[in-house]
Amino acid sequence: MIKKIMQELSNDGAELKNMSEFLSIIYHDNEIAHPTFRAWKRAVEWMNLPYLESARNAVIPGDKDQP
Repeated sequence: MIKKIMQELSNDGAELKNMSEFLSIIYHDNEIAHPTFRAWKRAVEWMNLPYLESARNAVIPGDKDQP
């Protein structure tokens, strides 16, 4: 999707209407990924799994609870 958006942006006459489907797909993927990743971080902490330190250091863009 990113490649398709970049190709469209490289055109002189790039229009939002030509990219809206691709942007929508990326937005919705992000809406699913963020809560899933936050849930994974919580689960790792609750279960005290071996990769706890990695989960604590993981950065979720836009997450207000960043270290």
